[in-house]
Amino acid sequence: MKSILLDTDIFLEILKGQNSVVQANAQHYLKQFNRYAVSVITVAEIARGIYRQERALVTLDNILSSVEVIVQIPNQQALQVRFLRN
Repeated sequence: MKSILLDTDIFLEILKGQNSVVQANAQHYLKQFNRYAVSVITVAEIARGIYRQERALVTLDNILSSVEVIVQIPNQQALQVRFLRN
């Protein structure tokens, strides 16, 4: 099974670590796929948010070490929608 592309809002919820349902589902996702899959757009949005908050570049490097960045989305994957929320 191919990994599921996570949108920015879901990925941010995972990074925040505040919602126990999201965290449980994120752990299940990691067990299945080993890494989160995000788009280059999500990476750019995360980077913009980090720079706006004047956080260190190291933070972005730490985040990117846990993801697989998808540059081109295959049609089947683009059509498949899953949310880590309820």
